[in-house]
Amino acid sequence: MDSGRPDYGAIEALVVDDDVLIAWATESALGDMGFRRVVVATTGESAIEAARTNAFGLIVADLNLGPLSINGLELLARIDPDERVPTIVHTSYDNAEVTAEVARVRPRAARLIKPVTDRDMAAAIVAVLSDIPRGDTPPDPAEAPG
Repeated sequence: MDSGRPDYGAIEALVVDDDVLIAWATESALGDMGFRRVVVATTGESAIEAARTNAFGLIVADLNLGPLSINGLELLARIDPDERVPTIVHTSYDNAEVTAEVARVRPRAARLIKPVTDRDMAAAIVAVLSDIPRGDTPPDPAEAPG
């Protein structure tokens, strides 16, 4: 029976946030939405490692991953340089400079301002997943830059 909800059961997602509570809340929300699997990384480096061994169909990344890690945009450039994976960038920074930088570096990404509601996340997911041209697939983890 069709519940009217999108079917995300074939999609694996990567959530990257240095705030463990936000990462867990995002993981829970994506799980509730029906994603097949959600992998959480709390540093850019652990996200890069996860991307080496998984073919993600969605990435949700914090812009600022803390002082000891690369930032979210650098992370995305390393794990998805061709912008093939639908991406949501979430941040606490709500200003024109940040908006312009995200739009310049990741023009197809959705941008959400924290705190993010489940409703906002769901709308952003629909938006980024519908933007992927037919025939594109997530990159093969074996092809990820080392």
